[in-house]
Amino acid sequence: MGVIIKNSLNVTIVNYIGVIIATVSILFIQTKILSSDQIGEIRLILDKSFLILPLVMLGMDSAALRFYFYFNKDDESKNNFLSILVLLPFLAFTFSLIILFLLRNVIIIENLEFIVTISFCYIYILIFEAYLNTKSKIIYPALLKNILFRLSFIGLILLYFYKIINFYNVLTYFATLHIAHLLLLSLYLKRTLDF
Repeated sequence: MGVIIKNSLNVTIVNYIGVIIATVSILFIQTKILSSDQIGEIRLILDKSFLILPLVMLGMDSAALRFYFYFNKDDESKNNFLSILVLLPFLAFTFSLIILFLLRNVIIIENLEFIVTISFCYIYILIFEAYLNTKSKIIYPALLKNILFRLSFIGLILLYFYKIINFYNVLTYFATLHIAHLLLLSLYLKRTLDF
């Protein structure tokens, strides 16, 4: 069996396990423990985070997939390409934060710290996943996103259920889960691709 077929089969299995975990989480755990307002607040934070992604990413996740092979000639070209993939969204994100800071008295956004954190993490999670996809390194990112992240979120909800943490802590740790996801993916990228 070829590497691509084997990886695809493994990722498909991981994705199905992730769908089962998400289904159990949403239908049986979240609805029993969290109120509809709390579930809505988590969804709203995620939706607001995703809203600015296309504007800030500047298509760098697609560029990683489409143009990587043009820069796959030597280590310097690959490093320069990855630097561009990382730097341009960072500049766009910083610019959008400056605009948001200037408009802070006009636009009031609740849970802004969570939205900014999750947006920043998703920008680089998507870029790094796309870059790893060009190297056929797709199993570990799928495990992180579909299994580990979802199980960790269920753990947060259970901590809330047993009154170990409050709902604001759930939101804080939810944003922290995104940071941990990004860090683990970054370490994998560094270890796998020998930067």
